Amino acid sequence: MWSRLFGFLLVAVSLFVGWAWMTYRDFTETPLALPEQGIVFAVKSGATVQSVGRQLEDLGYLSNGRYLAWYARWKKQAHLIKAGEFQLEPVLIKCAC
Repeated sequence: MWSRLFGFLLVAVSLFVGWAWMTYRDFTETPLALPEQGIVFAVKSGATVQSVGRQLEDLGYLSNGRYLAWYARWKKQAHLIKAGEFQLEPVLIKCAC
């Protein structure tokens, strides 16, 4: 009984870890879906990584804004967000992780 439960849990955890790894790699290797000419993106004063991710997702440039926030927190970069207008070019948006 316990060995079956342990086996099931082991398989479930392995599947979750595999899914999480594939999702992470997809997020870090997929550039933003920007138009060829790029965009000017405004970050408002007081914006958080979560709000920027949500805004990029709402505009259709990012598949999941939460991943941006999670990634920024994991890399301890979330506090570095700055307000301003930024020219985002498709060729420049690639994570070198």
